[in-house]
Amino acid sequence: KKHKIIEKDFMFTEEVFDITVDNKSHTYWTGGLNVSNCGEIPMGPYDSCRLMHLNLTSFVEDPYTPYVKLKDEELYNVAYMTMRLSDDLIDLEIEAIDKIIRKIKNSGDTNELTLWENIRTSTLNGRRTGMGFTGLADVIAMFNYKYGDDDSLLLTKQIMDIIMTAQLDCTIDLALLRKPFPAYNEELEFGVIDDIVTFTGSYGTNDFYEFIKINYPRQFERMYTNYIGRRNISWSTV
Repeated sequence: KKHKIIEKDFMFTEEVFDITVDNKSHTYWTGGLNVSNCGEIPMGPYDSCRLMHLNLTSFVEDPYTPYVKLKDEELYNVAYMTMRLSDDLIDLEIEAIDKIIRKIKNSGDTNELTLWENIRTSTLNGRRTGMGFTGLADVIAMFNYKYGDDDSLLLTKQIMDIIMTAQLDCTIDLALLRKPFPAYNEELEFGVIDDIVTFTGSYGTNDFYEFIKINYPRQFERMYTNYIGRRNISWSTV
């Protein structure tokens, strides 16, 4: 749907700068503030993240009406398949990296060979993906909610629960079909589980794995049972 711009007004022009900081902390002091680089997702050396996004407005039925509702099942199915496509994207990236490596070897100038071999190793070891979404504010408006009120927060939680469940189900299923990512180590993630039936004992080695255990117990149990693990070291950028 197109919207007509009804008014425009000049505000101001401001000078901006793009700089490179020559120190290991990647920070510098300016205006009394210590400024640093920001990142959407932390990654190890030579790693990258393959990003895909869902347009959430596609999953709203009868928007802006009293009958508006979220198409839960469709959102789950599309999120699941998007996660699977994200994993396929990694294999396409490996093919592209292999072409670069072959070209470097054929050129005789192998100065960058180690760099690309390290990138290839990191890509395969973690199989990192990052699925996000766009259109959340529009969906909240479609439900006739005010952004940030209790109803909008409950709706956001509902959407996130569906997406996260689909992503986890998919990456675990992919581990069954295609094996877990090579760097997977359940002891680093879950610690020691004393009772495999009740899953009592020491869970999670950081807050994120505790979050998975508490909020997605079925997926948590599947990941640990028989050491299934999951296909991807990460799956969400949200």
